[in-house]
This record gives sequence, structure tokens and C-alpha cells, in this order.
Amino acid sequence: MKNWIQEAREASGLSLEYCASALFMSPDAFKEKDANPGTLTLNELRALHIVFNDEARAILRNALKGIFY
Repeated sequence: MKNWIQEAREASGLSLEYCASALFMSPDAFKEKDANPGTLTLNELRALHIVFNDEARAILRNALKGIFY
């Protein structure tokens, strides 16, 4: 079962490597974040929001809403 960050990344057609570079981190470091999205910082979420497409942005927003509701 995929988590929300994996779904969003795939909806945008982005690789682990591309997302890692958007966050200025190694692919191995991003792999950990991809497997454990609760470890993403707000700054990292913002950077991913910029590179995601509209469908992936909606997935991200719904994940954030799920935290509060």
C-alpha cells in the first residue's frame, strides 16, 4: 500500500531522484522521507508542492487536512 507522498510523486510522474534533488538531498535520504512522510519538514513540503502537478498538490493538501480533521 502506498502512502500519500508516494501517490503524489507518482501522480506527478516524478522519480525519487528528482524529488531528492528538489530538496537538495541524496536519493537515499529522500528514500527515507518517501517511506516515512511524517518526517518531512514544512519547508520540504513547500518545495515538493512547487514541483508537483495539480493532482499531486491535491493529494498533499488532503494529507495535511487529514492531520487536523
